Amino acid sequence: MAKADHKNNITWIPYTVAKARSVAYLGDSEFVEREYFKGLAARQIGCRCERFETPKGYSGSGPVDPNFWRKPDDLISRAGGILVINLHWLTVKGDSAKHIDGSAAYGIKIAEHDLVRLNLLPPDDIDDDVDADVDFAKVWVPREARVLKRAGKLDQVKTQTELADLLVAVGKKKGRRIAGRDYIRDNLTKWGLWPISEIE
Repeated sequence: MAKADHKNNITWIPYTVAKARSVAYLGDSEFVEREYFKGLAARQIGCRCERFETPKGYSGSGPVDPNFWRKPDDLISRAGGILVINLHWLTVKGDSAKHIDGSAAYGIKIAEHDLVRLNLLPPDDIDDDVDADVDFAKVWVPREARVLKRAGKLDQVKTQTELADLLVAVGKKKGRRIAGRDYIRDNLTKWGLWPISEIE
């Protein structure tokens, strides 16, 4: 359940709820997790927690500290003659996160408006008019095209119309309200989606 901070006009939502909504919106769990970590580490996504535990001698400031979310530089170490690479500096389980340094945050909540601003959640003011569909397409189509490219589903696409048709079909399958094929096709180059090799 989202909870509003009336003093600062911020709606705080549990991490798992926010992530589930972002995945439903964008359709790619790994992309969402990566963008959350990147936004939290850059202080682009507001964060707080109900409880924060630290090991003895800890000097950080918890999950509000970008370093909690940032991958440490010293993940590579040597144990005797063996090179050890720790890929799991942060373990997120439910609404809790445990850092490799032993600190742990419980009951993590993040600022909903920051996720909307970063296009990780849909805009709140989408209604039934065409302009809303067009604005939504500017956000959703490029993200969905990246997901499709990573999955290898654009390898056989030869024309802009084919790509636009595929994106409209995927949008309908996911229950998204999306602008028409012609609008999408006419904006593929502008959005950096054509030629397909331009999609990052």
